[in-house]
Amino acid sequence: MKIAVFGGTFDPVHNGHLGMARYLLRSRIVEKACFLPAYLPPHKAGKKKIQSYEHRRNMLSLILEDGMEISDLEKQRGGISYTFDTLSFLTQERPEDEFCWVIGSDSLRQLHTWYRAEELVERFTFLTYPRGGETLPTAVELGEHWQENAVVKLTGQILHTAPLFPESSTEIRRKLQTGDIATIGNLLPAAVLNYIKQNQLYTGE
Repeated sequence: MKIAVFGGTFDPVHNGHLGMARYLLRSRIVEKACFLPAYLPPHKAGKKKIQSYEHRRNMLSLILEDGMEISDLEKQRGGISYTFDTLSFLTQERPEDEFCWVIGSDSLRQLHTWYRAEELVERFTFLTYPRGGETLPTAVELGEHWQENAVVKLTGQILHTAPLFPESSTEIRRKLQTGDIATIGNLLPAAVLNYIKQNQLYTGE
């Protein structure tokens, strides 16, 4: 089975995450979409506080549809959540499945800075979707950090026909912090927005 893995903090999960999972499933690019919330994301270690794992997972559980699931692997493993370690574990535990890590075009630009980046790209598949308002990195741009074979592989896995989703967790948090709730109704699933209100998340940051 071909499985798209959405790794991230999901702080909070929004319509862009859900829309991309729907696109991959309905286009039959993958057979299942797996949301894998980070336990201790390395790129945020020591930086701004994120919501608890429990809150972030609870919000994810509210958006699941057919073909979608949540994995608690990174919490079960503990420690910092490196993509290389997570994918290595998944492929060892489920060798019959093919896992594709889904990233945005902004993450593709930074992929060379990830833990064990060269081995990561050599061993695993990355599906890159365009981000609204951003241009896709070119082969020339990627060639500044990657060998030719890696550039060919990465550019060949860009989802050029995927719909654009302008939602951003950072922008949503900013609006929530400033009390600008009226303008985010179209950015979040209603159940997630209700959960945020009920638990008074983000308002005091």
